Order: sequence, then structure tokens, then C-alpha cells
Amino acid sequence: MSPMRASAIGTLSGLPLLALVLLGCTERPPLRACDIALDSCQQDVFYALASWRGDGYDAFGGVPPIRNVKVDDYRKQLEEAAAHRAATQAPEQGARERARDRGLTLLGLLEPTTSSTSATIEERVDNVVAYYGGGEVVVIDRGGKGDAVGGTLTLVHELSHAFQDRDGLLIGGATTDLSFARRAATEGEAELHEQLAVAELVGVAIDEIDYPGYYSNWLGRIRDRVQTKGAPFGIVSSSLIYPLGATFMIDVWRAGGSTGVRQLFDRRPVTSLELMRGQLRKTPFEEPIRCSVEAPEPGDGRAFDRFVHDRFGAAQVYAYLSRRLGDDGLAWQWALSWVDDHYWLYGEVERGEEVALVWRIMFEDEVAAEKVYAAHPKEPPEGAEQDVELHGSELLLRISDVQGLLEAWDGGRDCE
Repeated sequence: MSPMRASAIGTLSGLPLLALVLLGCTERPPLRACDIALDSCQQDVFYALASWRGDGYDAFGGVPPIRNVKVDDYRKQLEEAAAHRAATQAPEQGARERARDRGLTLLGLLEPTTSSTSATIEERVDNVVAYYGGGEVVVIDRGGKGDAVGGTLTLVHELSHAFQDRDGLLIGGATTDLSFARRAATEGEAELHEQLAVAELVGVAIDEIDYPGYYSNWLGRIRDRVQTKGAPFGIVSSSLIYPLGATFMIDVWRAGGSTGVRQLFDRRPVTSLELMRGQLRKTPFEEPIRCSVEAPEPGDGRAFDRFVHDRFGAAQVYAYLSRRLGDDGLAWQWALSWVDDHYWLYGEVERGEEVALVWRIMFEDEVAAEKVYAAHPKEPPEGAEQDVELHGSELLLRISDVQGLLEAWDGGRDCE
């Protein structure tokens, strides 16, 4: 998926007279900005990607289909898909989604008047330039005259996902954190290819492009939004993956070329912390928190069921702390001390409108946990009750909008 952003071409530190041509197994002319509606342009971009990835062959027997869709039609498409999903899902699934949204709202990760589905639609309509899906590339037409350079870079990005799809790399994850890490890796490779395209378009080596500054600025703009605008959960999931993944993958390519990138996908990041720190874990992730949480009993005849058990990861811990504490710098710093977390959400089986949640976050040491605990607001979200507890190097957060429930429930306290 290609996000809206400023052009990377404006971030060059110098322009040598001789163009650098990045070649794969066979020589080809350097890539030039072109009209992506033309077959010849599509073929040029396709074979440039093959050379950068080291494929050396026509992976599809031809370029995958490419079509345009107007931005209003794109919104309609997303809304119709969401409406169809809501109309055809089982009632209990609707309750689960309402409970999930309510939990995120209590954490301040979702706006009170917005569903996670609506927030995702708005994020995509506002920021997506193109996407790859169903074996085709779709370019969002926002009106105005097309930009050959921007169009070429967009096509480079989306055809990268087509190659990844062929290689079986476009897979999600069982947790929010694993999904973030996997998407950051694939979007990062697509961003790497955009920077390689920029290098060819202007005739420079990639080291002469100030990509660290470019992605640092992009990251800064996203962090401003996390702290002050919209739904932090969706912003982090949909936007933070780009600058973090790009910096990570470009560094991998500089160290080991296309071979290094391929090897990275054999053991790619499994946590958002690795992307935030810019380095792979040296040891396998072994889930340090060992815990089970029994469902609460509201005591009024209703039954609560577990709707969610997730690992949010360091990136969402950052989002939570940034919005809740109001200090983005400290939020990022403390999130870098993340070791593990578990999130449980319970709700009413039939309705899912009242919930109880437990979020247990482990930090590197007791000092880091104590700092977060000391700074964490003790007043609960409006209309809810809250417990914030310190257990060694772990912060335990319990919130419910059922009054009196937390007092009678020990959920999340009995952990190794």
C-alpha cells in the first residue's frame, strides 16, 4: 500500500554527473519517469524491480493488472465491504467488535465516537495513494494532472507487493505486534525499492539520498498525530510501519544487498520493538509473561466472555503512553524498554457494550516500570473504574465500565 507523503527526490545531498545504473543479472537501461498507464512503463518498472530483488526472470509471465479508481469510489468500496461484513456476520461477532472498540476507547486508543472500522476507512481514504490486492495494482485517482515521477514511484512500491505476494510474504500475524512487524518488513522493502528508483531517476547512489532525514521527518509527523489527532491505535498500525520499516530494510540492503534482504525475510522481525530500535533480536522471543485470566462475573446475572487475548507490542504501548501521558518523547523512550505485554478483554456475550480489560506490560527492569507507574494518571477514564498497579518490572492496568467489578475480580494479578 502506498501512503501519501512528500517526494524523496528532494532529499539529495549531491548530484554527480555520471548516473549510477543498478543492475541485476542482466543489463538494462536506467529507469526513467514515465506514464504508468502505458504498457512500456509498466514493463520498465517491472524489470527494474526484478533486477533489484535479484530475481532475474519474469516472475509473472507479465505485469499484473493495473487500474485506476477515483477516491470517492474507493471510499464507497471500503464502506460497502464493511457494511457487507457487518450484515453477514454472526450476532456474537458484532458483540465482539463492539467490545473491542469499547476496550480501545477506554485506553484512549480510539476516539469515543468512532468505530475501529470507521477509523481504518478514514485513515486509508486520507492517506492511501495506491494498493495491491487480489492480484492487481489499484491506483487512487485524486484528480488533477498525473505526476510521472510520483506515478513511477507508486508503481514501484505496489509492484514490490506483487513480487512479495508471489513469494508468500504477504501474511498477517496472530497478534497485533506480530502483524505490525510483518507489515513493516514488507512495506519497508517496498520503500527500499522506491529509494533505489529515486537513485536511478536522478542518477545518484542511494547513499547520496538523505533517506535517514526523510524518514525521520516522516516519523516525526506521524508521532505528532499519535499524540494529538484521531485514533492512535489505527495511526500506529497503518502509518508507523512505513518509516520504521523503510529505515530498517534500507540498512539491511546497504549491508548485504538483495541477498541480505532475502535472508532477512527468512528471519524477519517478530516484534515492533525491533523496528523501533532498528535491530533484530539476538535471541528468539519466548513470551516472558506467563499468565491466565479468568472471566469476571458482574454479579447481576449477566455472563462475560473473553473476546480478545492479544499482544499489542512496544509500538502500541508507545501510542497509549503518548496519548495518556501527554509526553511523546518520554512515551517513545519508555516504550523502548518494552519486554512483553498481554491484553485481555472481556465483555457481555450478547451485547458487548460493557467491558472489563486487563493489560499487563513488562519493562526491562523495575526502574523503567516505576517511572511509567509514577507518571501514569491515576484517575480512570470517564464513566469507568481503573486500577493501576506495579508488580516488579510489570505495570498492571485494569479498567471496567461495570462499577464495582474490579473490586471483586483479581484478573491479571496472578502471573509468573
